[in-house]
Amino acid sequence: MGRTAADTEMPFLDHLEELRHRLFWIVGAIVVGVVLSFVVLSRGGFDIVAILAKPIEPYLRGRQLVFTHPGTSFSIVLNASLILGILLATPVIGYQLWGFFAPALHPHEKRIIVPVLVGMIFLFLCGVTLCYFIVLPFTLKFFMGFESSALTPMIEATQYFGFAFSMMLAFGVITPDASPTTLFALSLPLYLLYELGVALSYSVTRRRRLRDEAAAREETLAAQRESAAEAIRREPRRLGANA
Repeated sequence: MGRTAADTEMPFLDHLEELRHRLFWIVGAIVVGVVLSFVVLSRGGFDIVAILAKPIEPYLRGRQLVFTHPGTSFSIVLNASLILGILLATPVIGYQLWGFFAPALHPHEKRIIVPVLVGMIFLFLCGVTLCYFIVLPFTLKFFMGFESSALTPMIEATQYFGFAFSMMLAFGVITPDASPTTLFALSLPLYLLYELGVALSYSVTRRRRLRDEAAAREETLAAQRESAAEAIRREPRRLGANA
């Protein structure tokens, strides 16, 4: 006999204990990811500061970003490590969330969770890449286009990297800031994503409708076959009665 939902339902305190256990794993994975990222970015010969400063270099007139606090470079590397560490911990985070919510999901819902999670990570990376290579340079060009010959750009590193990080994170979650250039630059990919969502929704709905129609036809054919078989079984009895 199969187990019913009442047989497999966990008590509320057991749910809390399981959630606590899985949150420990999630936090631990993030800590490990951040530490590994920090080691690589700070000691692995990977100059993340120089890479992130590339979009602003054409507007510095041959100079470099300036800083006014000794811990500026450390805070920049730490912020980058936090973002990269969370990305590295994403598989563990997804696995733990899946383990917690999967028992409450229907089979058809379970089939779409993994593609959705993979799609979220892919789209986040696409948004960050779009921002770094296209939107951030475009925004900087727009802002620096108002530069006056009476002003000398001495851009402070903390301000620039805070601006760059916020824009890249904003484009990873499709949440623009208040600048008109960012809103304009985001409108096209956001519209394309909207059209893609409509197309995917139509495709999923159409396949579901076709699957339901096929199932209905199969049920009808099965009923017809059962009726025909029943008629065949009764036919000899009628022949015997006529004889």
